[in-house]
Amino acid sequence: MMIKKLSLSFILILLGSTFSLARPVVDDDPKEIGKELWLEFGLSKKFTSQFSSVVLFNSLNQLNSSFKNYDNYIEGILKYKLDKSYALELLYRQEYSKEDDGTDVIEKRPQIRAGYTFDLASWNFRNRYKYELRLFENGLVKHRYRTDFQIKAPWTFSSFHFGPYLNEELSVSSGELSMSRCYLGLSGGNNQYSRSLYLVWQMNREKFGWSNMLGAGISWEICL
Repeated sequence: MMIKKLSLSFILILLGSTFSLARPVVDDDPKEIGKELWLEFGLSKKFTSQFSSVVLFNSLNQLNSSFKNYDNYIEGILKYKLDKSYALELLYRQEYSKEDDGTDVIEKRPQIRAGYTFDLASWNFRNRYKYELRLFENGLVKHRYRTDFQIKAPWTFSSFHFGPYLNEELSVSSGELSMSRCYLGLSGGNNQYSRSLYLVWQMNREKFGWSNMLGAGISWEICL
């Protein structure tokens, strides 16, 4: 019960951080709010009631002046459920991105994530913590910590049992908050597929303030 109370308090802190950071870059040449389309396709396999795996293919695309694909990655996930509430995941991502000046960047990213989920009055709550080791081909090494909290409402519709959810995510790099994401969407599935449609509001720390991005995303996962 104490963990549930701490988790509920944590989501209030996350949401408060998001709205307090929602201000434009205070630069002499402020950037326009970015608009993006995120596409994800996944293949998942459940081996036992505790052990499962997922392979994700992701594409990030800018929509401001024209369609521009700037980031793609493939990610593998091994998940082990310790019990109905706790889970531990090992992840590896190979990411290919392009900087604004056209420079190609390749990143290898081993990760580890621990999560906790619980139900309260038919609502589902999930809190996860992740450590990322970011290895770049030029020898640069970065460390990043992420945490996210998701609330999923008990209302569902259609044969895919779509239900609304809210997810808040914070990232910490070099000892300071570097990124915040807030997702609002619908997710659901059956024994063969799982799908998600969402809107995302992302804020990135810049040299003189915070930049903002509004995006839409589609995720489709096939259960093998």
